[in-house]
Amino acid sequence: MSKFLLPLFAVFIFVSAAVAQNGKVFTVKKADAGLRLMKNPECMTVVKKNKPSSVKKIQLADNQKILGPYDTDDIAGKGNGLGLPNLAGNITIATLIDIDYAMKFNGGKVVSMRYGVTEPAQVNRVFIKALKNGNSWVDLVSENVSGTSAVGWNTVTLATPYTLDMTGIDVLLMGFEYVQSNANNGQTYNAECYPLSMAGPASPSFIYGNYGDGLGWYNIGSESYGSLSVQAVVESDSYPKTDIILGALTTDFYNKVGDRLAYSFSLKNFGTVVPKEYTVNVSIDGSVVKTFNTPISFSASSSATVSDDITLPAALALGKHTLTVAVDKIDGTVPTVNTGDDSDEAVFTVYGETFKRSKQLVEHFTSNSCTYCPIGDRMLEALAAKRSDIARVSVHGIMNPSVIDPYNSADCDKIMVLEELTGYPSASFNRICFDSKNEDGYSMVKGLGYNEIYKDQVAEMFSGWIDDNNAKYPAFATVNVSAIYDPEAGKLNVKVVGDGVEKFSDFMGEDAKLSVYLVEDGLISRQLNNGTWVTKFTHNCVLRKCVTSVTGDVINWNGNSYENDYSVKWTSSWKHENMRVVAFISRPLDSESLEDKYVTNVEMVNVQNATGVSKPFADGNGIYEVSRYTVGGTRLAAPRKGINIVKMSNGETRKVVVRQ
Repeated sequence: MSKFLLPLFAVFIFVSAAVAQNGKVFTVKKADAGLRLMKNPECMTVVKKNKPSSVKKIQLADNQKILGPYDTDDIAGKGNGLGLPNLAGNITIATLIDIDYAMKFNGGKVVSMRYGVTEPAQVNRVFIKALKNGNSWVDLVSENVSGTSAVGWNTVTLATPYTLDMTGIDVLLMGFEYVQSNANNGQTYNAECYPLSMAGPASPSFIYGNYGDGLGWYNIGSESYGSLSVQAVVESDSYPKTDIILGALTTDFYNKVGDRLAYSFSLKNFGTVVPKEYTVNVSIDGSVVKTFNTPISFSASSSATVSDDITLPAALALGKHTLTVAVDKIDGTVPTVNTGDDSDEAVFTVYGETFKRSKQLVEHFTSNSCTYCPIGDRMLEALAAKRSDIARVSVHGIMNPSVIDPYNSADCDKIMVLEELTGYPSASFNRICFDSKNEDGYSMVKGLGYNEIYKDQVAEMFSGWIDDNNAKYPAFATVNVSAIYDPEAGKLNVKVVGDGVEKFSDFMGEDAKLSVYLVEDGLISRQLNNGTWVTKFTHNCVLRKCVTSVTGDVINWNGNSYENDYSVKWTSSWKHENMRVVAFISRPLDSESLEDKYVTNVEMVNVQNATGVSKPFADGNGIYEVSRYTVGGTRLAAPRKGINIVKMSNGETRKVVVRQ
C-alpha cells in the first residue's frame, strides 16, 4: 500500500503577474487559496509509473498541421493525471499558446480540436480565446462537447470551421471546460479527481473565475508538469514549402575550463516539402565553432532533438558567453521567410577556481496535521544517515485550516510560496530544480510521500541527485559561521565569514544573497501520524527564525572576502543546546525563475554558550585579532581546533594552536 503525497490546503498569496506575449501583457490574478495543480497521489511511489495509455495517432491530411502548446501525440497515461480537487465544479482551464508560432497559422482554417484526459471526465466545451488590442477577450472558437470523454485523446470536429485571423491579437489561450470532482476535503482520494493530462514542454495554464481577487485568469502552477494536452487541427494551402523551426536550446550553465560543452536543441520541419539537406551553425559569441550537415533526416512534419558536445575554445575568457544555434541553409539556399524561429541561444558560464562544498541545504516541508508527514521525516533521516553533510531545515505549514501548527510562521509561508510548494511531505535540495524529465516535472520541490519500505532507495536516489548537481552547480564561495549565545545580554551573536572566487559576481551575480536560519531540535508537540494523533511527537530541525530576510541579505564584500554580523534577541523558549544556525549563499529566493534560486554553499553549526567559548586573540599591547584562517587559507568565523593563522591589527601574522 503506497503512502500518498497529500495536497496543500494552506493559504497561498500569489503576486499578480503580467504574462507577456509579443510585447503585450495580460494580468494573472492573485489567488487566495487552493489554486495549485495537484498530482494524483497514486503516482507518488518509487515503483515505475503506469505507462501512457495507448492512443490512436491522429491522422492529418497533407494540408493540415497541429497548433497547440505542443504538436505531438504525447499524453499522460491513465492514473498519472492532475487536478484541482478542492475546487469542485465547472472549471474553465486554458494554456498559453506561443504567439509567434501561432502567426504561422494565420489564414488557416481550424477544423477540429482535441484534448487529452487521464480519467473518464465530463468536458462541456473546447475553445480558443484571444486578447485583442490589449483590452478585450473574444472566443475565436467555441464548440460544445457532449457525453463522457474517454481516457486519451478526444477529437471535436467544429460544426463551422474558423479561419484564423491574427490581426490585433496580443495573447492566445486554448483550452476546455470540464467538471472537477472533489476529494472529500482532502482526506480520501478518487482517481477521477485528477483527469488533466500534462505533457510536452512546459507552458503556463490558467483557470478563469473569481477565486479571491475578482473575475479573471488565475495561475495554477502547471509549469511544473508540462503543457495542458489540448490542440487544434488547422488546414491551409499556404503553408511554406520549406521551413525549419529550431528551438529548445539547452546547455549546462556552468562549465569548467578545459571541459567539453554539452548542449541539445530541437528541429522541426514545418514546410510542406521534406528538405533533402540543410546546414545548422553552432556559434559562441558570434563566431561559428561547428557546422552540422543534415543532423536529422526529416519526414513530413517530423521533429527530433539533436544532442552534441564541443571543446570550448582555449582562449575563451572566464565568465558569461552566448551559445547560438541557427539554421544556415535549406537545400543550398539561405532562408528568407519565416526566419524568426530559425535560431535559438543560451547563456553559459566558464569558470576556473571553485571551493569544496561544506553542506547540502535540505528544506523540508511538513505540517502537524499531515498524516503522512512522519514518513517524510524518516525519508530525510535515511538520507542524513547515508551522508554527513545534510543541513536540514524543517519548514512548517498549515495543512488543515482548523488545526494550528505551533511552528508555522509568516517566514515559513513565504518560503513555501517562493519555492512553489504543492504538497506535504516534500523537500527541496540546494534549491535546484528537478529536470523536466523527472516524474515531478519542472519543480524545485520533490514529494517525500513514498512507501516506507523504499526509504533506503529514496535516500540513495536523493544522494545521487545531490552529487550530480554539485558538479553542475559548483561552490564559488566558502561559508564559515560562529553562533554564540550570550545569556547575560539575552542575545545570539552570529558571524558569517568567507571567501569568494575572483570575480564572484560573474558567476553568482551582483545580487547573490546570504541567508541565515535558526533551527531547533527536540521540540515536543502533537502530530498526526497515519490517521492517529501522537500527543508527544519529537520535531527536529524546526525553523525558528530567519535571522536575515527570508529572501537573503546583501553580502558585505571586502575584496574577495566577506563578513556579515547579526545580533538576535533571544527567546526564552529556545534551548541553546538544541539550536543550530544554517547559513548559505544563493541566488535570491524571490528571483522570478525557479531555475535562478540555487545555493552555491552551505554551513551549519551548533549554537554555543558564551561561557567557555574561545575569545578573539589579543595581547597586552592593544594589538588585536583582525581575521583568522586555516592553514589552507580558508577564512574562519571562530577558532577551530588545530593550527589557526591569525592576522593581527598591526599587520602581523601569527600561528596559533587551538586545542579544543
